[in-house]
Amino acid sequence: MDTPPARPPETTPAVAPAPSTPDPSKPAAGPIARFRWQMERWAVEVIAEEAAGGEASTVESIEADIRAFAAELAGPDPTPIERTLAETAALAWFGLRFVEAHNFAAKGRTLNQADYDIRRLDAAHRRYLATLRTLAQVRKLALPAVVQVNVGGHVNAVATNGNAI
Repeated sequence: MDTPPARPPETTPAVAPAPSTPDPSKPAAGPIARFRWQMERWAVEVIAEEAAGGEASTVESIEADIRAFAAELAGPDPTPIERTLAETAALAWFGLRFVEAHNFAAKGRTLNQADYDIRRLDAAHRRYLATLRTLAQVRKLALPAVVQVNVGGHVNAVATNGNAI
């Protein structure tokens, strides 16, 4: 198993970034957006290369699948937090599937090895579900809470911040 690079490589991504990912070459993307984008790209590349065993076409396919799933989870016009959580969830999803595949393919394990693999699978599953739960909570908190007030027979919808809707 190769050790991942100490820092993100400065290469052009093999797959175009998802539409929700800022392009670090554009001046509008600030240093934080560029750094976040580079780290996300690096994480996807390292995971894809490990899973594909370095086979270039498989690496590109895995990267595209992870980015497409992240874009699908993020939805249209995501906030930066939603985008980050969607990317994290997509990586956790792929990690879970990778561990599952490893467990099903493993043969001749000792009981200790099998127990370790099951705990690893459980941890990957918890990470994935926790990320999805957090994404759902962020989206729920972003929605305005609406309260209906009946004043003199007229129903008014009022947001919790006091503004009429």
